[in-house]
Amino acid sequence: MTGSTETQIELQIEGITFTGFPAVDVDRFGLGLQAELTRLFNDAGMPAPLRGGRGSGGLQIESLTAAGNAAPEALGAQAAQAIYWKLAERE
Repeated sequence: MTGSTETQIELQIEGITFTGFPAVDVDRFGLGLQAELTRLFNDAGMPAPLRGGRGSGGLQIESLTAAGNAAPEALGAQAAQAIYWKLAERE
C-alpha cells in the first residue's frame, strides 16, 4: 500500500497593486490564487526551485492583463499561473 505525502508551501506576497480595476475583493482573490496554485502543483508537480525545501529566492511578476470586469477569483487564478510558470522557468 502506498501512502501519499503532503507538502506544505508558504507563499509570502509583499505587495499587489491593481490598476484600472474597481475595488478588488482580496479574500476572493486569495481563494482564486490558492485554488489555482493547488491545482497546478497537483497537476504539473513541484517546480525544481522548490524541491528539497529550497526557497525561490524571490520572484517578481511585473504585470498581468485582465478584463476590467474580471472576477477576483479569476484574477487570483491568473496571478497563480504567472507565479507557477515563473518558478518553473527557473528549472
